[in-house]
Amino acid sequence: MFDFTSPLTYIGFFFLLAFVLISLQHIYYCYKENEPKRKLTKTLCVPALHFVKFLALGMLFFFLGHIFYITEAISILVEIGLLEVENIQIWAIVYFVAAYLVFFTIAFIITKKKWLMSLAGGLYCVSLLTETTVGLVGVLLGQPLFFIFMLLGGLAFLFSDSILVYSHFFKKIPREHFPIMITYLLGEVLIVVGLILTNVMVR
Repeated sequence: MFDFTSPLTYIGFFFLLAFVLISLQHIYYCYKENEPKRKLTKTLCVPALHFVKFLALGMLFFFLGHIFYITEAISILVEIGLLEVENIQIWAIVYFVAAYLVFFTIAFIITKKKWLMSLAGGLYCVSLLTETTVGLVGVLLGQPLFFIFMLLGGLAFLFSDSILVYSHFFKKIPREHFPIMITYLLGEVLIVVGLILTNVMVR
């Protein structure tokens, strides 16, 4: 539960509100193709996107963010007794290795044998798939409140990055920043809102 006597709670809500407002501005500037304001609000609402010129580094930052989401979701499942980590360790290792090899191979082909981008891209794609999978597992285990949001957020991330990959490596999409960012930021909001609801209703 939230401690509404703590100023940190209100600070957290303030930053969430600021994030939503700046994100809405950013989406508007993406649609209008106002590049100076789009770049400014991009840095404010998703600081890691500042490193997009270094694609592998940008993917690493995003990977770490998704790992935090996944860790929080798994900790919730363990805390409420729906998941025992000891029972899934071997399967988790097998899943990670298999998924990483598949995504690395796909990235290696798409990027035309760019090793660094393929290594980073493989990790990032595994994190997106895992995030969505954990959300689905949570829903199937009967905890839809947070995990339905995580599932939808993970799907939004996958859709966003699919557009990015298609536009970057195959065919340029008109106003590409608009669909990429609206789905990415939607994914962020869905997962954060799910975390808030879980802390209020479950913990």
